[in-house]
Amino acid sequence: MATKWLRQIGSGHIYHWTEALARRKDMVPYDDETAAIRIEALRKRVEEMKARRDRAAAGAAGPNPMQSVIDQANELTRLEAEADRLTEEEITAAKAEALREAKGEITPVDRVEQEKDPETLRKERIDADDQVRAVRAMTDKEQVADYMAAEFGKKIDLRKSLDALKEQAEGARVERMFEGEDI
Repeated sequence: MATKWLRQIGSGHIYHWTEALARRKDMVPYDDETAAIRIEALRKRVEEMKARRDRAAAGAAGPNPMQSVIDQANELTRLEAEADRLTEEEITAAKAEALREAKGEITPVDRVEQEKDPETLRKERIDADDQVRAVRAMTDKEQVADYMAAEFGKKIDLRKSLDALKEQAEGARVERMFEGEDI
């Protein structure tokens, strides 16, 4: 019997199929082949991380060849925390504005005039996304290939230029970001 998987819309996280998760509106079925590619890519990443840890524990001399990856991971973590904090601030500001509107201090027309056009908002959201920024910072095709395998379960054609591969990876991330939204 084949294992069943579900993918969460928006985040792209993969979960083992359960009846409760399958009923959620933000879950969609996920095919076995794509799940297998992602699992293998993540398994490879975990093995590499364990090997680095073991080398460090054994006192391996010399600079860490994965320092740039570690730096990117640290930056990604920092940016995710910052994005979460800013999201909370935006939610608080939206609630305050709704309260002002309910009290009659501003009208819905005033609020619409203050808002940016949807395309500008979409571009700002894309530019601020930590994964998009990480893709844009990638310096070799293998990084892009590893990212696509781990995040999307897709193998990419390494014969293409680095810029074309990065564009493909960014497009996949943007598609996932706005999946299920009417933006």
